[in-house]
Amino acid sequence: MTRWAILVGVNYCGRQHPEYELQGSVTDVEAIAEFLANEENPRSTIKLTSTKPVNASESQPPEELQHQATIKNFLEQIEHIKKHGKEGDDVYIHYSRHGTKIENDVALNFFHPKTGKQYYLGGCLAIKLKPLVEKKRFLVTIVFNCCFSGATKRHGGPGATGLRHSEYDPLVDIFGAGLDPHGEEDEVAVASVRNAEAIPQWEIDPDRHTIFCACTASETANEIKLENIMGPVVTPGLRGAFSYVLLEALKQLHIAGTATHDHVLHRHLCAVFHAKTPAQRPTRYRSKKSSFFATVGPSPDNKIASVSRDGDQLVLMKGSAHGVLGGDEYDIF
Repeated sequence: MTRWAILVGVNYCGRQHPEYELQGSVTDVEAIAEFLANEENPRSTIKLTSTKPVNASESQPPEELQHQATIKNFLEQIEHIKKHGKEGDDVYIHYSRHGTKIENDVALNFFHPKTGKQYYLGGCLAIKLKPLVEKKRFLVTIVFNCCFSGATKRHGGPGATGLRHSEYDPLVDIFGAGLDPHGEEDEVAVASVRNAEAIPQWEIDPDRHTIFCACTASETANEIKLENIMGPVVTPGLRGAFSYVLLEALKQLHIAGTATHDHVLHRHLCAVFHAKTPAQRPTRYRSKKSSFFATVGPSPDNKIASVSRDGDQLVLMKGSAHGVLGGDEYDIF
């Protein structure tokens, strides 16, 4: 079995759009790639990034053309996996960048060498993933670290410095806008998804794909200063809040030797965000059985709960409805 990973991080979208530059997306991708490289199971990991050029006279990111975060490169990688992958393979797609609301869909923002950026509709992504899931029988896990709602910009809480949402620009090309939603490869309408409210409408086998979103449809995803919100860290700087917390959770579970299952991971993410950035709530859709993050081992029982620190207090994501009583004792690992 091969474990494939496509990691997309876009800081820079051309000199034409300086207002939409981010600082943590590429770092998100590099950190996740490093984590995957140190895992025991072999993986085929591709990084597609767009870094701001140091020289102000240059307009193109320093990455080689085949490694730039363009829609062309992204789709080529999906086709490569579709061609060379085998039934039962795991596929992980991580997107770290802006989200833009376009009518009933929300578009991913990729770099484009001529126009600076280009939109890729979520419905088009569903079209591409459907044959991987249903014909090739891959297990697909997707992480969207961006805003889904296209809501009015607002302050994201302590430590938040930049929103991962950009307003729709009618001058920016929408890749696949003219695609026939009833083409031979498609049973999913192009304008069906990427708003978090519409994700459940993806007509893809729900047992073979999992989607993690940085926030709900009415919230915004933020970049954060790690030193301001997460306490002392080895390398301070800006990161996508969701990417950072997700990666730290995976590291902690790995160190603890705990079998990683989606519901445990999601529960942990919710606990951390509840304590640190309550205005942003991670969501999970689809498979409750397995994902790219799942490890071999017995599924943890319901007595395992996530704990986070809020100042001098420990916050347990359980209550009386779960059987928690005063005086109960817990082991924390």
